[in-house]
Amino acid sequence: MTVTNTHKTNYATLADTISITVQSISLDLVTPATINRLAPGQSVIVQVGVKNKASVAAGTSCSGNVTATWGGKYGAVQSSSQELSGNCGFGDYTADATSLGNHWNPDWFNEVKFGIFIHWGLYSAPAYGSVQPVEDYAEWYWKRMQDPTFRTQTYQYHEETYGQNFTYDDFMANFTASEWDPKAWVDLIAAAGAQYMVPVTSKLVAKDEVLI
Repeated sequence: MTVTNTHKTNYATLADTISITVQSISLDLVTPATINRLAPGQSVIVQVGVKNKASVAAGTSCSGNVTATWGGKYGAVQSSSQELSGNCGFGDYTADATSLGNHWNPDWFNEVKFGIFIHWGLYSAPAYGSVQPVEDYAEWYWKRMQDPTFRTQTYQYHEETYGQNFTYDDFMANFTASEWDPKAWVDLIAAAGAQYMVPVTSKLVAKDEVLI
């Protein structure tokens, strides 16, 4: 949820002891959100930790109130509340746009700053994208090998290197991963300070086309 300091001149600081909580008959509060500093007119996204009550199934429609309190250290506590409604937790997804449209990033993904995506597929067998100034992504090899006019001349490279009858699927025999060491990968990624990794199993080439 988003909290905004609507005052024109006053800063909200740690001394204001701002706390954000949620009250609902469907939810238990786990961790309130706190704000240490907010400039006049500035907004911040906060996350309040809640969990479904034992009798409430994930994905159930529910409602409640979100309340911000502040000022208790130097005077009377002030508060502001707003109603909210939605789904309590994530229910099972179904194969339709409405259900999939309710997908949210996990909390950890919104908080981490550095991750590594690994592009590793059949295109890694030829591993060709030409060189500057006509270089292109090697991941597009399958598309480029079919276009004799494209600047990388992947079409010509493929014929000269593998022959006219060698198809893209034939690279499967070369893509053995015989020297793959997953522990070494994870150790290297962790040593680099990355907080997540994502193997790219497919890549969009064009409309209705997916490169594996």
